[in-house]
Amino acid sequence: MRLLTKILMIPTMAILFADPPDWTDGNPGWYGVYEFPATISGGIVLSDGMNMAEEGDMFGAFDEAGNVRGVAVQLTPSFGPYEGENMYEMTMWSNAAGDLLSFKYYDASEDAIIDICQTYEFDISDIIGNLTEPVFYYTGSCFVNLSFSNPTSSSVDINYYSNTEIAGFQFNVDGVTVTGTSGGAAGDAGFMISSTATTVLAFSLSGTTLPVGSGILLSLEFAESSEDQTLKVSNVVISGSGGLAIPSSGPEDVEITTTSDTSELFGCTDPDYCNYDPSATEDDGSCDLSDESCFGCIDEDACNFNANTTIDNGSCYDAEENYDCDGNCIAEIDCAGECGGLAVLDLCGVCDNYIATNGSQPDFPYGECDCLGDNGGSAYNDNCGVCDTNASNDCVQDCAGTWGGSAYDQGCGCEVYNQLPTDGCDNTCGSTLELDECGICGGPGSTSDCGCSDIQTGFCDCEGNELDECGICNGNNSTCIDCNNVPNGDSQEDMCGHCDNNTSNDCMQDCAGNWGGDAVIDSCGICDNDSNNDCIKDCAGIWGGTAVEDECGVCGGGGPEQNYNCEGNCIAEIDCQGICGGYSMPTSQCADGSIACSPADCNLDISFYLLPDEFGISKIFPNPFNPITQIQYELKQFGLISIKIYDIQGRVVDQLMNEYQSPGHYSLNWNAVNHASGMYIVEMVMQLENNEVSRDLQKILYLK
Repeated sequence: MRLLTKILMIPTMAILFADPPDWTDGNPGWYGVYEFPATISGGIVLSDGMNMAEEGDMFGAFDEAGNVRGVAVQLTPSFGPYEGENMYEMTMWSNAAGDLLSFKYYDASEDAIIDICQTYEFDISDIIGNLTEPVFYYTGSCFVNLSFSNPTSSSVDINYYSNTEIAGFQFNVDGVTVTGTSGGAAGDAGFMISSTATTVLAFSLSGTTLPVGSGILLSLEFAESSEDQTLKVSNVVISGSGGLAIPSSGPEDVEITTTSDTSELFGCTDPDYCNYDPSATEDDGSCDLSDESCFGCIDEDACNFNANTTIDNGSCYDAEENYDCDGNCIAEIDCAGECGGLAVLDLCGVCDNYIATNGSQPDFPYGECDCLGDNGGSAYNDNCGVCDTNASNDCVQDCAGTWGGSAYDQGCGCEVYNQLPTDGCDNTCGSTLELDECGICGGPGSTSDCGCSDIQTGFCDCEGNELDECGICNGNNSTCIDCNNVPNGDSQEDMCGHCDNNTSNDCMQDCAGNWGGDAVIDSCGICDNDSNNDCIKDCAGIWGGTAVEDECGVCGGGGPEQNYNCEGNCIAEIDCQGICGGYSMPTSQCADGSIACSPADCNLDISFYLLPDEFGISKIFPNPFNPITQIQYELKQFGLISIKIYDIQGRVVDQLMNEYQSPGHYSLNWNAVNHASGMYIVEMVMQLENNEVSRDLQKILYLK
């Protein structure tokens, strides 16, 4: 049963979407340039929390110079929590550990290349993620912002805001003496947090990460001081899932104070008193009402408002209607001299007489003035503006709707008197139609290129010319001939100069750019027509490569390190400095006549021959080391012993021991030649027959 469906992302997908970028560089020939691999066994690219992967998309790794270091293939698991989802598998290549790689994503549906926020520090033979626990990659810019909150004289919270998962972190602390850490999201997630007086280191042995979001990362505890201190955090390193580095900012420095200002300011704290002091924190009994200057009107809309008053005494008053606070009229004065009054003059010039009209025949009350200026008169204005008392001569509307107008209809419509109608070419009363240039009554005139007549049927212009076979008026059929001189023919000339209408026999361009040539590209990317010089694969599977297996069976290897065998074990004498094959010889003469590395070695120490009474790692030497160190440990009981090496992200990079051992003293070597330099954790676990478990951890530093 097939568990995976692989979808190779190749340029032929351009017919579905847009042309994808040529990250494979043709062969891809760039595979043979690099020696060491590292693998993303399961990765998902997210945008706004959604899986972006669709058919035609591409996911690639690049170095700082922009060179391609790997192109992924799409996988669709048929099992596990991500069954049916598209994810990526990618082999990345480098010639050395420590190369910083970045990632890009090609979205075929948008024909756009998008930056991925995470980066990766190359680790030879590294394996990142898998199909059930994939590594998540985020589009855009990754960031983590740190800040301080809740500072006291002995502690402060470190907050975080992150748009990507956090797998581990470390930083230096200056200005205070660190005594420990507690709580926060790192503690809740089960991170292993260790600290010294100046450093904090945290990671998960189980691979747990802090999710996207914000909160308290941890609480930092430090020794109190008799003086104020400035707490600074520097050299912040934050790792994402898969060991990818995440850019970060903050936190800003925070001041740690030992005391707070508790001094009190005495004064009157009651706002109802004249000497109220808003800055006072403690009332001293000095509140006083004896100063009358603080009493008055506090209403800003009142006429007697006082801005210096603090206590209202009920004396506020407003201005009289239609007057301002100074007694000035602010309204219209009527004909009777009243401010804001309603009295008006009638037509006879009398003030405060009532004048009313109710249509064309007003009804005037006694004592009122008519349009002739007579009190009690009955004259009125008709619709033509004539004032009299005779309704029989009132004007009327003409046929045009004009009062007093002289227009009337004499059979051809409404006309002004003595303006007689005229006939047009259509002999209709009042018509103004005329014959056009083509002799048509009311016609539009000439509308054709040929005048009043159209182009005759069968011709293409007014001169009687016809269309040729190419559809050209008065043409000679020369504009549509094919390579065989046939009008509208379908023959075409190919790149080799052959003219016919059969596209299946058209010549092709070979790899040298010659049309009809027979040169081809071999597996090393060399284009010629000689098959005798085609290249072959080396032991690394690289066409044309020169790699061969060394004595340890490593392809392209240089053999074991001097004084060590292929398994990394020392095969020479270890000198007095603990160096394999070193030259530091014993020089101290012991009482028994023997020679030792130092006088202290002459004393007989029988503790090594006694059974230990403790469990744990007794010594790791040298530390720091390059590339081999010796781990010495003691067992006081029989049990299942497991010794593992973890990197700073909490991933297991090597297992040195997993078997049952009896009580006693033991030692073994770890060769880190194939690993990146940096801090590592040695974990020793003993499980007894009653399932009781003991654990010991020690840090080691590998410096190349």
